[in-house]
Amino acid sequence: MEAWFDGGTVWVRNSNDVAPDHPVIGVGAERWVAFLARVRAGELALERLGALAPAGEWLPVPGLLVSCDGRRVAVRADGGGPEVAFTLDEWRAFEAGARHDGEFTLDWLSAPATA
Repeated sequence: MEAWFDGGTVWVRNSNDVAPDHPVIGVGAERWVAFLARVRAGELALERLGALAPAGEWLPVPGLLVSCDGRRVAVRADGGGPEVAFTLDEWRAFEAGARHDGEFTLDWLSAPATA
């Protein structure tokens, strides 16, 4: 997952999607913080997503909708629009970064990139 913060909106895309027209979704900063809190609490772990949102259904979370069909996790803005899809391994990596490494917070997204 690649995410960046422009001061009001967090933008998200799948950094492994190299198509020139890859989907990007945006969510307000306050809603991103609430979404990330659910991720960090383990509420959106793969093991729980299947029970919370059976295949083909969308689970509403702050500002976003999340779905898991057993092969991929899809995320889209709650107002519709494009969806960004992640393999199960990509979602696990996002979860681990958010839960254990403090990644994807607004401070982390705002920090200057390091080489």
